[in-house]
Amino acid sequence: AAGKPFFLYLPISRTHFPNLPSKRFEGQSRIGQFGDSLMEGDAIVGRMLDALQGLGLEQDTLVIFASDNGPQGEVVREFGGDMQDMGSPGPYRGELGDASEGSIRTAAMIRWPGQIRPASTYAMFSIMDFFPTLARLAGGKVPDDRPIDGVDQTDLLGGASATGRRDALLTFI
Repeated sequence: AAGKPFFLYLPISRTHFPNLPSKRFEGQSRIGQFGDSLMEGDAIVGRMLDALQGLGLEQDTLVIFASDNGPQGEVVREFGGDMQDMGSPGPYRGELGDASEGSIRTAAMIRWPGQIRPASTYAMFSIMDFFPTLARLAGGKVPDDRPIDGVDQTDLLGGASATGRRDALLTFI
């Protein structure tokens, strides 16, 4: 309904093994099914952003795009044989299931026109930080009767801090 706040959770599993793009995207990239699936995920996000713009909601909507883990190397090697499209941790060591940087360092982009400056920061931000950060942005309150693993990163998003409130991240496998 127009003028009412909303929450949309859109999980796009396009690049999870097995990478099976739809027929429309099959063979569209130069790097196999992983690339095809990545292109399809990009198209899905693009359609969602176009819909927000078409509804006049682009300026008032906070959009978060985040990954939950690094590449799925061992899973693909074990079940997919010699597939090349397993993703890459880039210069970092590790993959899905590890506690090393190649597994836990992932892409995340947050867009909120007029509130977050494009390409404004590159800092440590955990998926656990979304809860306290979004609670504050929405005017809510985080419970204080229990431990909360995330930290409020509002200052990082708003530009008041260049590095955020996180110095370290514990990861358990």
